[in-house]
Order: sequence, then structure tokens, then C-alpha cells
Amino acid sequence: MPKRIGFIGNQASFALGARENTGNAIHGHAARTMFQNGMPVSIALDDASIAALREKISHLGFVAATMMHMRKPPAYAAGHEKQADFIEKLGLPVTSFGFGCHAFLKDTVGAANVDPRTVRLLRVIADHADTVGGGGVRSPPIYAPSTALRT
Repeated sequence: MPKRIGFIGNQASFALGARENTGNAIHGHAARTMFQNGMPVSIALDDASIAALREKISHLGFVAATMMHMRKPPAYAAGHEKQADFIEKLGLPVTSFGFGCHAFLKDTVGAANVDPRTVRLLRVIADHADTVGGGGVRSPPIYAPSTALRT
């Protein structure tokens, strides 16, 4: 039986009335529907869970929507550490969907101050990917120092 693609990050849908950005659901749904053999994955760091997951999936899709903030770390940056640990421990190839950068119109790349946990997550993704793509004009220049890859 062929292995599947596991997905973490933004969900494919949210409960009616959830206080969630519609764009996040669109990212989550779009990434998952591109692949017929995708499956949701829970982030578990214990050895047994990692081994069982490696038996089921060959790749990991990380679904995001503008997760880097240039001025103030978002509350969810704390979760970036656990996600990075999971990706490292799993050790499978990663494809990132929608990992962009929030910036005000007059912000410059030189003034970027991205949370170190987010930078680490981006580095871990880059270590497990051939390339890291970014949307918009500000994302790729922010990625470049973190990833040492073509963006």
C-alpha cells in the first residue's frame, strides 16, 4: 500500500461561528485537496507515535497562512517550537503551503524582527525541503537569511 502525505497546520475547515480567518481555512482546504492521499496528522513527539507515522506517510505538508510577523510575535509563535521539534524528529521531506509574512506598508526588510521560534521553524522546514516559496514581495527577503535556500 502506498504511503500517504500527512498534513499539519491550518485545518481544512472550521466550525460554524469560529473566530478564525477565512483565508486560513481556504489555505488549509486548498493544500489538502490538491492530493488525493492526504491525511491529517497529530503532532506527537514520543518515539512510538513517530515510528507509526513513518509507516503511514512519506511526506509532510505544513499548511500555514502568513505566520511570520515583523514587529510583534503572535500568540501562536509558542507552537512553532513544538512544530519544529516534530518536523526534526519525523525527518521526512516537507512541503510548506502559505508561510507568509505580515508587514505594514512602510515596513522594510531591514527592520524585520521575527520571533526566534518562528525563525527556527522556518530553518527546520528549509532543512527538510528543496526550496521554500513565499508569497508577496516581503516574504522571500525575510526567508533568505533563515533558510540558506532559493526562495
